[in-house]
Amino acid sequence: MTTDSIQIVEETVPTIPQGAHQYFLGLSGAGFIVLMAALVGYGVYGERITSGLDEACAEAFLDAGQKLEAVGNHTQAIQKYRQALAGNIHDDALRHRCGRSIGDLLLREKRYGEAVAAYQVLPPEAFQEAGSYTGYVTALWSLGNTAEAIQLGTLWLNRAIEEANTEQELWARDILMRAADQSGDPATALEHGRRIIALDPGSDAGLYTAQVMQRQGDLPGARAQLEAFLAVCEKPALQKAAREVLATVNAASEPSS
Repeated sequence: MTTDSIQIVEETVPTIPQGAHQYFLGLSGAGFIVLMAALVGYGVYGERITSGLDEACAEAFLDAGQKLEAVGNHTQAIQKYRQALAGNIHDDALRHRCGRSIGDLLLREKRYGEAVAAYQVLPPEAFQEAGSYTGYVTALWSLGNTAEAIQLGTLWLNRAIEEANTEQELWARDILMRAADQSGDPATALEHGRRIIALDPGSDAGLYTAQVMQRQGDLPGARAQLEAFLAVCEKPALQKAAREVLATVNAASEPSS
């Protein structure tokens, strides 16, 4: 092979177009600016954004809890309500209602100690209306915390009277009547009982009041109350119980031979 036949192939080196460096530098700078803007924006609005997401999640848990409660699934409803409270609920009224719902469901499950604990962690602002005290005082009474039940029950009663809420007044007085009797204050028990009878003559408070009178030795008063109660009571079980108490009152009223 001769040197004339040898072809020298020159390697072609790619060249960078003019201005490419400036283009890439500009692109990198723009990306950096966008990144910094995003970081600054997150610093300013990030908490608000995540707060909104947290609140949306909390409201979703609350909604799920309400649906589970509606179908009687109390255990899972309590779990959802607790998850809602762990979220970011800015609406105080909504947060308080969620907390009370936990206590109310625990009360329905007869988990009185847990119910009281659930109510106790709520601030006083969570108990503004008469109905907001219902579960709390009932749980205290059911647990045997008589003194505290009377204390909060009195607030409950006063609020019900202010609101002219007869249903809540009757409920509050019923617990206060029994709590007063248990704590050795029959006069207050009778006062509540008579008010209940005036508002709802067929209430079992008519029977309970007669029993308080009987224990206090007021047999004529107990007899009169039982007869008045039997005249208006429509519940067979209460009628039967009232007749049994009346029989003992009549027997005790007979002179001994």
